Amino acid sequence: MSKTLRKKFDSLDEAMAALPQKTYEHCKRVSAYMEIIFLRACAAEIYPNDQKVQSRLKDENREIARLAGLYHDIGKAMLPEEYHTFDPSFSQEEQALYRTHVDNSIQLLDKMFRKETKCTANQEKYLLQGIGFHHEHWDGQGFPNNMKGSNTTIFPRMVALADEMDHLFCET
Repeated sequence: MSKTLRKKFDSLDEAMAALPQKTYEHCKRVSAYMEIIFLRACAAEIYPNDQKVQSRLKDENREIARLAGLYHDIGKAMLPEEYHTFDPSFSQEEQALYRTHVDNSIQLLDKMFRKETKCTANQEKYLLQGIGFHHEHWDGQGFPNNMKGSNTTIFPRMVALADEMDHLFCET
């Protein structure tokens, strides 16, 4: 299976517009959930003794949190629509193809985000972590890196929560 991009996009807006309506609407809802989760986490002062968490949970990162929700599935624009939703009956090759949406998202954002926004290096790092690791699971059974427990930072955990909320409320 080739790791090259199937489609080229000139902007993040163009890539978002290439998503099917259902996936696009999902991304918009996850973005809204993400902003709420982020603001509630800031107000709750979670993990008060964890400097890494505290450095991320600042109002200046609110827009980055929202964008992490919006762009978490942007890489699906490079996949056929039948691979936009995980199906347990997928073959191993189909599962691998589905999972490429994470790397595709990182490639698109890494290539275009700096050009299109003005953010700090840390904000960009938080965004890429949120998107790149939102399918990691606490038990280590997620992907792409099978990270376990607190090895994933707060942004990916928030994106995963927002993503799951939307699946529970709106889809299946």
